[in-house]
Amino acid sequence: QRLLALKGLQSGEESGSGPGFTVDSVIAEIHAPDDLAGAKEKLRALAELKDSRMEAHPQLQAVESLLSVREQIESGNPRSAIAAMRRRTFQNQTAWAEEIESQLAQRALLLTLPEAERPATAPQSLEKLVTSTATRLAASEDWLSLWEMLQVAGLVLDPNSGSQSQVVPSLRNDVQAIEKFIHARRLEDAGKLADALDQYLAVLALTGKYGPYAAANAAVTRLRGERSADLLADQKREAEQPQATVRMPASRFPTGYPGRMDSREISVIVNGIVDAKIATALAAEEKKVKKETPGKEALPPEKPVEP
Repeated sequence: QRLLALKGLQSGEESGSGPGFTVDSVIAEIHAPDDLAGAKEKLRALAELKDSRMEAHPQLQAVESLLSVREQIESGNPRSAIAAMRRRTFQNQTAWAEEIESQLAQRALLLTLPEAERPATAPQSLEKLVTSTATRLAASEDWLSLWEMLQVAGLVLDPNSGSQSQVVPSLRNDVQAIEKFIHARRLEDAGKLADALDQYLAVLALTGKYGPYAAANAAVTRLRGERSADLLADQKREAEQPQATVRMPASRFPTGYPGRMDSREISVIVNGIVDAKIATALAAEEKKVKKETPGKEALPPEKPVEP
């Protein structure tokens, strides 16, 4: 396609009739993401000509950026693709890209839905699609699918507010609740019931609409009820585990000072150093007194008076 475009440009230049397309005409033909690949080849050809280079270059950059987003979406990474797209600010001469961005965002959101939840035709309202799908996924306790959809929905429906969605006001709490709940289930499956209980209680501390709040409450009731003996045994094991000794790196000690010791060893050494310094100071003071009174022997210390 690029070679054909270049041949057309060259023949147009030779005949004086032009390449047969301009930057404006190429952009006018972009109506959907499927049109980007053909536009890219024509814009690359125009960018190699001196007369159209300055005009074609920013349009070519926008097309290549949108093609990269589309590739990420289709390869199964819609969240990072939309996040990258939202961070890019197109200049005024590429305002046409906003419509393509909207179509790519809708495509990314649809791909995060379970296949059974994807509408056969383009939905008239993405907001209604998100809320109805979230309700069904929560009812079926498909937490992982719900988590993936809410992550992308926050970027697609409220691009300027991040996870503080206006369509799903509890989006941030719901996402955190799902993450903590999945973590808690994995801990429970691994037999770490005390840690699992803490995570389930953390879910209940959040307020949301679509998160696993009822499921977390049921899990807490189960651990404190039918699995209370196992929970108590796990808590006892945790309490009986010896605490790890905090050791300071050797580099934190002065040169020649022994490192890698626990607090008791350090205390013994410090006390020994202090005692040695006190003994040295007392000996120096006694020597000074003797020097100031030559010929006189120091009097013996007085004996304590017995009662």
